[in-house]
Amino acid sequence: MPQQPNPRPNLRSSLTSLLPPFPLATALISLAAGLITALLWQTIHTPLKLCYAQWPQATTLQNAQKHQQEFNTLNAQKQNLLKQIQAHKQQCALPTWKPDSLQKPLNPLKKETENALPPPDFSPLPELRPLQGTIPPKITTKRESVPTPPPAKQSQATSLPPSHSKPLGDLPEETWNKHDPSMLKGCWQLSTHMNILEIDGDFRKTYPITQWTLCFDASGNGRQTLTMSDGRQCRGGLHVHFNGQAMMIEESSPCEGDFPLLHGRNACVRLNNQAARCTYIDSRNERPQGIFRRR
Repeated sequence: MPQQPNPRPNLRSSLTSLLPPFPLATALISLAAGLITALLWQTIHTPLKLCYAQWPQATTLQNAQKHQQEFNTLNAQKQNLLKQIQAHKQQCALPTWKPDSLQKPLNPLKKETENALPPPDFSPLPELRPLQGTIPPKITTKRESVPTPPPAKQSQATSLPPSHSKPLGDLPEETWNKHDPSMLKGCWQLSTHMNILEIDGDFRKTYPITQWTLCFDASGNGRQTLTMSDGRQCRGGLHVHFNGQAMMIEESSPCEGDFPLLHGRNACVRLNNQAARCTYIDSRNERPQGIFRRR
């Protein structure tokens, strides 16, 4: 017997025919689910409102909060102190009265009577009686005149002749200007470093002078002694004369001894009352300088 077709239509096949293809359907379903979820979340959880404040306003707000915290702290300390004061009053209450045994009775009348002055005495004074006897005469003293001494005779001051003081220093300017060689009497010595040239044939060398002594008499004649650094010496005669303000020390005889000193002369100028600067001018026109002082 042949089967008859089912008159009821297939529900699955009809729904499948109504839906769009699979990928598009999935996307639409996901989008709808997301929108519904967002709406439900917004209704349940209200989002917080954002607050934007400028920097000065935020600083003022922070300072106000800080002061509020300090005020709260001080207020708490105040309340604590008030509680302590209240507890102290309850525990250590001081009496406001004294026992009768400690109270002293006041007696102002007695105090006033003790400090009061005695009443004044108005009794009459006794009568005065005249003095008996005679009044003694007044004693007058006679002043004796004391003779004044005669004025002292002024002694006549003896006029002394002015003393001629010796010029100060070894080289006084006045004597130097007079070209007087007597001021050189004695010995003079080189007080500064000085080198002198020595020539022996082709040999030419400069030696430092260890000691150079010049001794004169009152007329300006004298002798010199020159000592080199190696100990060699030479001796010779001298004579002094002036050329203007320069004092010339000439060699009256050659300086001879352990070495021959080049012939020359010293041209000296006065520095002060104690020293003179001399320039030794030899035959080769060498001009070493040194300062001489009295030995």
